[in-house]
Amino acid sequence: MGWVAFPALSNAADIETAGIEASQPGARSKSLLFFSGRMSTTDIYSTMALNLTRQPGQNYDNYIAGVAYNRDIISLGYGFHLGAEVGVADRFGQYKQCCDPIIRSSSIVHSAEVWGGAQLRYSGFTLLNAVRVGFGMTFGLSAVNSSIGSEARWAGQNSSTNHVLYYLGPEVSIAFLNTPNVELVLKLHHRSGAKTVPFLPTIADRGEGYNASVVGIRYLF
Repeated sequence: MGWVAFPALSNAADIETAGIEASQPGARSKSLLFFSGRMSTTDIYSTMALNLTRQPGQNYDNYIAGVAYNRDIISLGYGFHLGAEVGVADRFGQYKQCCDPIIRSSSIVHSAEVWGGAQLRYSGFTLLNAVRVGFGMTFGLSAVNSSIGSEARWAGQNSSTNHVLYYLGPEVSIAFLNTPNVELVLKLHHRSGAKTVPFLPTIADRGEGYNASVVGIRYLF
C-alpha cells in the first residue's frame, strides 16, 4: 500500500504545483488580442504620443481592426518570455490617399494586412496589490494587399510599391489580479521600410509605412 500511495501523492503534488505555476500573474502559454484604433497620418514618434503634437485640422485618419495570436515558447527567467505573434487586420476608411494630395473616397476603402514576428515580453510588476502592468515588443514582417491613407502617399513619393515591410509592435498591458486572464492592451502598430534605420537592411525606399495607436482586450488561455 505504501509504494502505491507514494506515487499517487507525488502525482497529486505535481498537479498542484503545475496549477500554482499556471496561476502566477502574467503566466500564459497562448492568448488572443482583439484590437481597434485609428491609423495615423504622422510618423512613429508622433503616433506614440497619440498625435497630441499634430496641428489642428490634420485629422485625415483611417481606422484599423484586427486580431493577433500570441504564444510563449521559451521562459527566459525573471518574468521574461520569448514567443511569437501572428495577426490579421482590416485597415479601412474614406481616405484613399493622404495628405498630399488628399484623395477622399465616397465609399469605404479597405486594405488587408497580415503580420508575424518574434515577441519578447515581460510579465510585469504589481501595483497596489491589485493591478499587474506588463510590457512586450514584437518585431517581424507585415504584408498588405494595397496601400491607403498616408502609406499611399509614402509609396507615391518614393516610387515604392513594396507590399512587405518590417513590423514593430511595442505594447503595455494592464490586468487586475482578480481577473488575471484578461488584459487591457495599449499598442503601437508600425510598418516601416527601415530606410532611416542603419542596422537593418532597407526593404523599401521609405522610412515610414502606416502607423496606428490601438487599444484591445487580450484573453489568456
